[in-house]
Amino acid sequence: MTSDESSVAVMGSKARLTMQRSDARARRALRHRLTALVYRDAARSYGLGLALVVMPLVYLFREWPPWAIRDALHGLPAAERAGWMAAAHAIYGLATLPVVRLLLGSERLRWWWALPLPAGWWRRVHLQHLALLDAPWLLAIGYGVAPLSRGGLGEAIAAGVGFMAITLAGQIALVSTTDRGAAVTVAWIAAWASLVAAAVSLPSVAGAGLGLGALAVALRRLGRPMPERSARRRGAAGGPPVVALARLGALAVRRREPVALGWGLAVELVAVGLAALALSKSSAIEPDSLAALLRGLTLVCAMVGSAVSLRATRLLDGDRPWLDSWGIDPRHERSARLLLAAVGVLPAALVGTPLLAGLDPLGRAWLPELLVATAWASLGVVTTSFALEARRALHRPRLLRALLRMGAALILVGIAGTGLILLPWALLDAMRLPSAQRRADRARQRFETSQRDDHEH
Repeated sequence: MTSDESSVAVMGSKARLTMQRSDARARRALRHRLTALVYRDAARSYGLGLALVVMPLVYLFREWPPWAIRDALHGLPAAERAGWMAAAHAIYGLATLPVVRLLLGSERLRWWWALPLPAGWWRRVHLQHLALLDAPWLLAIGYGVAPLSRGGLGEAIAAGVGFMAITLAGQIALVSTTDRGAAVTVAWIAAWASLVAAAVSLPSVAGAGLGLGALAVALRRLGRPMPERSARRRGAAGGPPVVALARLGALAVRRREPVALGWGLAVELVAVGLAALALSKSSAIEPDSLAALLRGLTLVCAMVGSAVSLRATRLLDGDRPWLDSWGIDPRHERSARLLLAAVGVLPAALVGTPLLAGLDPLGRAWLPELLVATAWASLGVVTTSFALEARRALHRPRLLRALLRMGAALILVGIAGTGLILLPWALLDAMRLPSAQRRADRARQRFETSQRDDHEH
């Protein structure tokens, strides 16, 4: 080989190396950009739910610390422990499903999937996103299996790997079938819980093999774009005016902000699960503390559920000129918003009432306390929505004020020892409601008259 040929070969090798380094930098920059995009979207819906879940968890852990919960679980018979572990994983799967759907199947990823990137690169990106989201849960799994190290470090590692793998595989499976309806989602949740129960009942090595096998199958699916959620929806607003307006708001939230709706449902189910867990161990908790915890959880459910009314109002705010052209009766609009706020608390009522009443006599107070909390929260949210419309501040962040309002209610209920203390507060909101609505109507007439149809002039 001549010196010129050698120079050309060296230059070609350098060029290929430079291109490979440039390609690696571009892929790394793209991975960081995707992570920032999907986590920003997830945080907007995840933050409120996390804050509302952490507050009762802090109180629960003060009364019943994590090591006591872990020791209680390990002290249960195998069948009962398998049931509790399966239920915990099922609740976690439902609670994280909307956020995992954003991480794996976000609309932001549609365009990027058209780039010539290998499936392995996408698998690594998605696994990184899942690991960041699931980090607290995976740490909790490691903490829970730590006592197994007394029988050998390998047994504890195998148990932890098995449960972690089942968690990741279950989340991927749920998102990959998200467009097939609620029945399929429920079936996958049941399959996930069954795998967890089997991993608890089997030896640790067998459980690890079961989890790793499920994860290997799920990773093959992770290399392809996740399906979009089905755009087909049943139902249309109709019937009495109040019901029609309430259904219109519900459809707006379900179609345009399903993540927020899913998180609200998950927070209510988690609150019911915490109440059930506390009642099942009522002998280890003081009755007064247990009653205070239940009252606090009803306030959380009421605040989260009734917030759907404010969210629907924000979504429909851009269509107000069109809605006003119908000539809506103010009484109907007030009643529709209150109805929608109350319906948002139904999951906590329907699931919690029979479950908690069957666990302990203290659980029978769940429904009365929840009704009082719902009346307080619904009237407060609806009055606030009209007041924000009047100030043209409907789309400003309200998280801090909502948390302060709930904190004040928790303090009042804690001091009085009953949720009935909130009734005067609710009555005050009910008295303010008509005037707040009139101010909102005047503000719309002042600022939005030019946007209305010609027949309104």
